[in-house]
Amino acid sequence: MGASRILVDLRTASRPAGGSQVIDLITGREIDSPLNGQPGWSRRSDQRELTICSLAPFAGTDAVLGFDQAGDELWRITHDSGRVPPTITATWHGKVYGYTDAGPLILDGRTGDDRAASTVTAPLLVNEYFAIAAAPATTPEQSPTYSQPHGLAAHPTTD
Repeated sequence: MGASRILVDLRTASRPAGGSQVIDLITGREIDSPLNGQPGWSRRSDQRELTICSLAPFAGTDAVLGFDQAGDELWRITHDSGRVPPTITATWHGKVYGYTDAGPLILDGRTGDDRAASTVTAPLLVNEYFAIAAAPATTPEQSPTYSQPHGLAAHPTTD
């Protein structure tokens, strides 16, 4: 979104379907953005220079977009792009963590490309030391439930 922009959820009691609008924090003016209009966007900062926005997290993701610090769109993944938009669980220092039906993955935050097409887990929280994620499945035939984990586990962060 950028350092001086905010994504505003426009849902109200009288307008439950709502919508969204990107606003310039300095001027208060509306900014043209692909995020405008559609309700259900969530945003995550990588704690450096990237913002990742996803539409309808945990309800079948429709789109994922990456923005730089200036608020310029860097990439997008939609059903129309030929890729399955992942459900985003966390971002940290240029990495975007998430999952699809094929399992957990890591995207490059600047390009949207797969950084690791397969990874051990889709963490919910990441820092320089640990990633907190769904606990491993209890049997090899099962897979972890990323959207509503039955337990959490800490994993060392690796680069």
